[in-house]
Amino acid sequence: MAKNLIACDFDGTINKIDIGKAISKYLFPDEWKIIEFKFKNGLINNFNFYNQYLNPKITKDYTKIKKIISRNLKVSKGFLEFYTNIQKKGDKLIILSDGFDIYIDAFLKKYGLDIEYYSNKILNNRPRTISLHHPYHNSSCPLCGTCKSDLLQKIKENYDKTIYIGDGDSDICPSFYADVFFGKRKVMQKLLISEQKEENKSTFFYLYDFYELNDTIERLNKIKCVIFDLDGTLVDGFDIIYESFNYALKKLGLKTIPHHKIRTVIGPALSEGFKKLVPEDLVEQGVQIYREYYKEKYLQRTVLFDGIRDLLTMLKDRKIIIGLITNKKGNFAKDLISYLNLTKYFDFILGAEEGFLPKPHGDSINYIKEKYDLNSREIVYIGDSAIDGEFSNKSNIDFIAVGMGLGKEKELYKFKPLSFCYNTQQLMNTLDRLVI
Repeated sequence: MAKNLIACDFDGTINKIDIGKAISKYLFPDEWKIIEFKFKNGLINNFNFYNQYLNPKITKDYTKIKKIISRNLKVSKGFLEFYTNIQKKGDKLIILSDGFDIYIDAFLKKYGLDIEYYSNKILNNRPRTISLHHPYHNSSCPLCGTCKSDLLQKIKENYDKTIYIGDGDSDICPSFYADVFFGKRKVMQKLLISEQKEENKSTFFYLYDFYELNDTIERLNKIKCVIFDLDGTLVDGFDIIYESFNYALKKLGLKTIPHHKIRTVIGPALSEGFKKLVPEDLVEQGVQIYREYYKEKYLQRTVLFDGIRDLLTMLKDRKIIIGLITNKKGNFAKDLISYLNLTKYFDFILGAEEGFLPKPHGDSINYIKEKYDLNSREIVYIGDSAIDGEFSNKSNIDFIAVGMGLGKEKELYKFKPLSFCYNTQQLMNTLDRLVI
């Protein structure tokens, strides 16, 4: 028997187009905006919609519906290759859908695929009568026609590891019953935000396409080196950073600026930040004033984010190479790590002015690869800013974005992070699935 179970949504996931939605928009052209509004505001759910709206209407337009199905059967990018790879590995692939059997059957036939699936059914009751049937409905939780959570919990008992893949609201609940969930952005945003204050072992990764999904699955529990940014990733020292910037501006005879404007220049090398705030001839002086002021106060004014020590301990126990690459001056970074009693966790700490160009330049990563005999697929970088995302992309290594510091999901998504973690617990869950 296969060791791993891979369960996948159909509409908008395996099939590029949400066929159920295409059918509904055709049947209710004048009401569709109102129906979408009701869905968005929780006034109706899938099961309500199927029985109150869809069931009475479907018989009359069944011939047209079959034509809509035919022209909307479009396999998602990389899925056929993903399917072939799953077959070679001997893992079990199933479809869990709150859509309907008629178009899943048509899809599988069109592309010559053999996949077990569970869905709602459209019954052809003669003479000329069509009705909907929900063989996997959970009457105690009437949100969906097909209860994917019930199905997943029953089926996964026979497998060592469960991966779930989806893109919609009906995929939120079953995602918590999988070891790993891959979701498209709209569902990931809902999941991650809902999990900010909860502790569990769920691990969420972005689904970009099935090519990248396959690559990520291949890297699960293969990462050997985890590298962190410092400010906003491991520690919160923003108050003294803001204060130091404004102290320097004041000493230069310039107006101080609000914190939200300073945030926009944090991340790149300090000189780059000052170039955006002061005239060119004052940049060097501004940097010097900043550093003198910052040096006197930053140790006592910087705190470790909750859970970071436990996270580093977990990585150390797994014999992971742990590093820190920051655009903070190297001696500041090392002194802070020492002050926080974290030195024992780190195999290397690289800061600004240590022979490497600052982030986003990637020469420091090339050095680490050589020193520790690593390839790009064995390293992940964790950071909270666009500079960190750009650095990871230029270095051709995986990136995990975090939201404890400067990070905003909508800004960091363009760098294609594996995941966005709002807190240390989410980050620990993610790394637990990635490292060896």
